[in-house]
Amino acid sequence: METPIWRDFPKANWINPSGRPFTSDVGRVLYGLASVSLYVEPFAMESEMHVREMISTHPDVQGSAADALIKCIEECYACSQTCTSCADACLAEDMVAELRQCIRLNLDCADICLATGAMASRRTGSNVEVLQATIQACADACRVCAEECARHSEQHDHCRICADSCRSCESACRDALSQVH
Repeated sequence: METPIWRDFPKANWINPSGRPFTSDVGRVLYGLASVSLYVEPFAMESEMHVREMISTHPDVQGSAADALIKCIEECYACSQTCTSCADACLAEDMVAELRQCIRLNLDCADICLATGAMASRRTGSNVEVLQATIQACADACRVCAEECARHSEQHDHCRICADSCRSCESACRDALSQVH
């Protein structure tokens, strides 16, 4: 096994384990191991500002952006990325057969989180009943995925991280439901 080498890079474009790029203001990459560890909090804060800014400038919103709905959108996109990455990391594990259900739930959760984030971002027109059902389904998918990932969290850090992200998204979805009307 190679000796891991930590590299710090400011303002970098990263490729996450699933091969999709994302940007971080500060990052740390561990080379030589299957996992990648990044500090992405500044990116998350920057993204929240962009979502809030975009929604608050929409002509139908007129400056008012519901905080819980903004957090829900952000958590949905973050959870989608985390679940996709966790599924990919599970596929790289030696015990991949035992992780089949985890992979399935990761991918299902990633898909519904992505759809929910997109639907919640739309401010033109109204589709309240479907949006509420989608946010509720997203919260349910996140709960189920978090429970499954938690079963593997002591063996796999990527499952621990994913379970935390799913719990955070579930909470944000439940908080946002009251603001969808």
